[in-house]
Amino acid sequence: MARLRFLGTTSDDGDCPTLYEVEGTTDILVQGDRVTDPEQLAQLRDVKDSETFVVVPRDLLVRFAPRATATETVPFSEIASLFREFRHTAFRLETRRGYASDRNSPKWERWKSGADIATEPHNA
Repeated sequence: MARLRFLGTTSDDGDCPTLYEVEGTTDILVQGDRVTDPEQLAQLRDVKDSETFVVVPRDLLVRFAPRATATETVPFSEIASLFREFRHTAFRLETRRGYASDRNSPKWERWKSGADIATEPHNA
């Protein structure tokens, strides 16, 4: 029998709705109030006799439902050859707006005062 792992709830008194993970699988078990409205039930498609439907607040799913399964980390030893044998240029994308050390340089001060520094060497 598969064990359940509690994921979370949005109820204050231990009542439903609640989410559980079925350990050893990728399945989520949902606890909630059963849908009994005949108009809603009539709109559902491909319903098996063994199925039932429960109402779950979107906030519960957003806060506690796993978004994706974590992928396993590949050991560096398995991909080290890719770094030794690459045939193309690699680059690193910087996403910071700036660095404090840059703002202390004379070049930064010249740029702030309106000087054209485009033709200056990078390390000046």
